[in-house]
Amino acid sequence: MGSADALDRLLTRWTDTVAKSRGALLGLKGDSRLDLLCGPLRQAFTGTTAQRLDAACAALDRLAAHLAEIEATVTRARALQPRLHGLAGGRAEIDAALALLEGPSIGLVVEDLPLEQRRLLGPASTTRAITLEAALALMEADFALASRSIAEIYAAWSAATELRRQRLAALDALALEAGRAGGFSADALAALRREAESMGDAVLADPLTDHQVQIGDLEARIDLYRRHAVDAAARAAAMRQGLDEAAARLVALGPAIAAAAARCREAAAACADPLPPVPVVDTADLTDWLERLTARAGTGDPASILAGLEAWARPVQAAETAAEKAQAAATTLLRRREEARGRLMAARRKAHDVASFPDDPALQQLAEEAQKLLIGGKTEVAAGEAALRRFELAVERARTPLVQR
Repeated sequence: MGSADALDRLLTRWTDTVAKSRGALLGLKGDSRLDLLCGPLRQAFTGTTAQRLDAACAALDRLAAHLAEIEATVTRARALQPRLHGLAGGRAEIDAALALLEGPSIGLVVEDLPLEQRRLLGPASTTRAITLEAALALMEADFALASRSIAEIYAAWSAATELRRQRLAALDALALEAGRAGGFSADALAALRREAESMGDAVLADPLTDHQVQIGDLEARIDLYRRHAVDAAARAAAMRQGLDEAAARLVALGPAIAAAAARCREAAAACADPLPPVPVVDTADLTDWLERLTARAGTGDPASILAGLEAWARPVQAAETAAEKAQAAATTLLRRREEARGRLMAARRKAHDVASFPDDPALQQLAEEAQKLLIGGKTEVAAGEAALRRFELAVERARTPLVQR
């Protein structure tokens, strides 16, 4: 037999347990995730997610039922307490109250009867009485099931929602790139977006089911378009850069040819040696050609325009090379002329150091030949360099005895 003090302790404990359980249940039911999942989204879920959510909601209902039964039992036990003191029947009431709090006083667990135990007019199920402790253990299990399931479903649904948004945003960006750069079918991309929407809806309906095979295939095709878009963007950028560079080359081509022509005229006026021809280019034709390519850049395939730029660049490159070659040849010829004249003056100064120079007709003749080719009239640079070399060698031979003395 129990005592009144033991009953007081049990009533205090279970009163606190009921209050804490009610607070935890209210907190769980007030969670915004639960409101969303068990509210507007509940009918949208299917498969594993729907089963888990239904189980979580059923656990919440059982939680409420268990709590109500425990609270009612505690209330019944407390109702016996005021009649305990000073009454002859106090002991019986203590025992009755303790039996409510410690014994199997809650009939919550419904069990289906096996077929062989059922009767025509009898029940198909039976209720088994359990203790408050057993009911509390069931409540803890149901609370863990409901809270864990709600958290996992919400996390999976939120992740699926964000992935769907990112995937569709990526496809929209690809569609814009397709419009700018071209190179792949916008209709095919639109069909892929519809497929992504459908796949996203399927994942949102059952985010707890593994969709990785289908998602992996979809992501692989999106990635293929993404790489294609990157390549198309690179071709478009190369096309724009090529057009800009071509325009700059065309602007520079005329002055380059003019500079080469001026340098060649200068060299031709001073020297009789032959020079490479200065290119003659129809810049109007090149300008028209480039303008046609530029006009196609807004709607045409960058690859074909780049091929057109390569064809356009061939005559431009040939003209640039010819102009550079002609200007370099003219500049070199003028430099050789000046260097040869300087060498001639130096050789004549060395010749005057030779005592026999005024009386040496051969040495005088070599000096005159070099002088005539390099100084008088148009300079014959190549012939003058050869004559100069002969004069320099003769001077060195004439000076050798002097150097040795």
